[in-house]
Amino acid sequence: MRALTEPVVPGDLLLVQTPSLRCMLVVEEAAITSTTPDTSTITVRETQWHIPLQPGYWMVSGPEVLYGGPPHEHEPHKEGKLCLSESHTVDPPYGTLATFLKDLVEEEGEKEFDILVKPHGRDVMEIYFEGDCPYCEDGDGWIDCPPAIEVYPELMIRHSRDHLCQFCLGYDIALEDRVRMEMLIALYHRTSVLQMTDHTRRKLRQTLLVLYRARVAIITARKEEMGIRHEDFVCDLLH
Repeated sequence: MRALTEPVVPGDLLLVQTPSLRCMLVVEEAAITSTTPDTSTITVRETQWHIPLQPGYWMVSGPEVLYGGPPHEHEPHKEGKLCLSESHTVDPPYGTLATFLKDLVEEEGEKEFDILVKPHGRDVMEIYFEGDCPYCEDGDGWIDCPPAIEVYPELMIRHSRDHLCQFCLGYDIALEDRVRMEMLIALYHRTSVLQMTDHTRRKLRQTLLVLYRARVAIITARKEEMGIRHEDFVCDLLH
């Protein structure tokens, strides 16, 4: 491969896939002279994933694949207590992308490879993680408790074990869902108030149902976007 299919700038991620290897590269330097830049004009470095996001590392957040920016040379790595990445090392710049690909062929014996420029989170989950989210036990986007609750306490839903995975579904939807679930729980508690007419209670339950259906639609849409199986699920609050 002599050229990429689209231009890149420093900080862009490149997902490299071969029959036996998957790795993420970050662009360190790039000459912005063409819409299909030559691989010999692009300097890259291999980078590892990390949760929470830190300089020098990348992280999936649903459809987004985020890069934490250049590593801090004199700042020690802060290893997350609940980070499941196997590597917490920031590698030095490798050289040009052309050299990296040449070494894949000559040193690793890889004859075929594919490069995704600025990959979608769905592609990273499918290719890099081989469809197995490191934080969802069943790979369905649901977790009993946010895996990085010490880092993301704002995602904890009180009085509920019904959490979305901020890794494969995304931090944004997990945070929105926490707010939505707390509204649902508050409405549910209001329906149990004794001093309430049947008409008012029915209206509250109708509102509860509308909000819950909206929640299901939002979650289902994100799961479809991420290529995650989705199922019909029933909220205990509706019983």
